[in-house]
Amino acid sequence: MRTRYKAAAAAFLFATTIGAHAEITTGAKLQEWLSSNDGALHLAATMYIVGVLDDDGVLQAAEMKGLMKPDQAPRHLCASGKAKGPELQQSVVRMLNERPELKRMPAVLAVRAALARDYPCS
Repeated sequence: MRTRYKAAAAAFLFATTIGAHAEITTGAKLQEWLSSNDGALHLAATMYIVGVLDDDGVLQAAEMKGLMKPDQAPRHLCASGKAKGPELQQSVVRMLNERPELKRMPAVLAVRAALARDYPCS
């Protein structure tokens, strides 16, 4: 009896999670968040941008530890300590306005392009 219950529970969990997937945040969606009057959306946009910065920190650490070759790594971002949320947001908004084709692409590309331009590593 207990085995049947466990098997049924496992089958249910498998069936309900099989269709779960993450939606890609596009540049247009990020711009929508940034232009909204909703504070929660502004916070979501800032957290997305900071997440891209954090990811770049991991890439830099991997490169320093020899886990990634420098020629395989993207151009690094050095905004830490130089900019806060509003400055990071403005940088991304400018990039999306200057390069509207980025609105159709994953938002990470717009964020990386903006921050690499405005906060390059020396």
